[in-house]
Amino acid sequence: MRNLRTEQEVMSNWKGDLSKPVVSVCCIAYNHEPYIEDALEGFLIQETDFPFEIIIHDDASTDKTADIIREYVLAYPNIIKPILQTENQFHINGHLPFKNTWEKVKGEFSALCEGDDYWTEPKKLQAQVDIMRQHTNINISFHPAVKWCEKNKTKVNIATHYKNKQIINLSQVISNSGGYMPTASLMIRSKVLKTLPSWFYEQAPVGDYYVQILASNPAGALYFPSVMSVYRTCLQGSWSDSMSNIEKLEENIDLMIGCAGELLKDIPNTKLNDQALDNAISISAFSFLKNLSVDATVRKQIYCKYIKYFSFYQKFLWLFVLSNNISKIVKKMKDFKNGY
Repeated sequence: MRNLRTEQEVMSNWKGDLSKPVVSVCCIAYNHEPYIEDALEGFLIQETDFPFEIIIHDDASTDKTADIIREYVLAYPNIIKPILQTENQFHINGHLPFKNTWEKVKGEFSALCEGDDYWTEPKKLQAQVDIMRQHTNINISFHPAVKWCEKNKTKVNIATHYKNKQIINLSQVISNSGGYMPTASLMIRSKVLKTLPSWFYEQAPVGDYYVQILASNPAGALYFPSVMSVYRTCLQGSWSDSMSNIEKLEENIDLMIGCAGELLKDIPNTKLNDQALDNAISISAFSFLKNLSVDATVRKQIYCKYIKYFSFYQKFLWLFVLSNNISKIVKKMKDFKNGY
């Protein structure tokens, strides 16, 4: 175990009833042995004037992830609340690991971080609680992150949308798809997580995107401009890795289309939000089309199936991928106008 502050030192500046956390840190882990200490360290460096708890859910890992968590529980028994599964919950329902975690939440706010991501800023929780207390009508806040590719050892800042604090409206949240808010940056009022609709657990192909939308309804989301977390990619078995599989991709896009109908029952049914949902679907499909390592025939199959969701701009980009010959592009653009 790493050399961190003791539990007493972490709790030294806490005020109020120490048995009532203001923030519940929600972390899910599965076979994260190489990474889980980074996540735990990011939680335990937090400097706050309020109590927080760490609810960490291990989904029956087959490596030493659970053993590492147990070591930290021994050192921080009043802060870390483990859920150590003996049967993998994800294979029962992909949302169960987080659902099991959310059901244990005691804090007014929940801060999300998966076991292979981590926080870098000791004032992260304090900063987000302070700003959300200033905006009592808003249920979610987020910030930029570092995107770290484990395979290539490269990094880039993501979600650097604005230089200053902003309120992002609901339609903008919807239309920019799930990657707009890094999951490890999210702080959400816990009441949102405890009242998610049944279709979320039954149909949603991914959780974070729909949580972002439901939490942003109706007042929007708070954007905090500081980079305070790291999002790891290029990991075997990750979401991005699964999107190289056409059957999995089609399944998830079809589920997104179904969820769009459910969302329009839960959010204001305006043309703007309808367009925003179509745009989110097209972003998911188009990310696959840009993957040049995938056979062109397969990409064209995806394109033809979801063409009605693509904007004119996306159609143009797709043609550019197909051909470097401008004359061919111009001809194909005319075909599109004629209903290709």
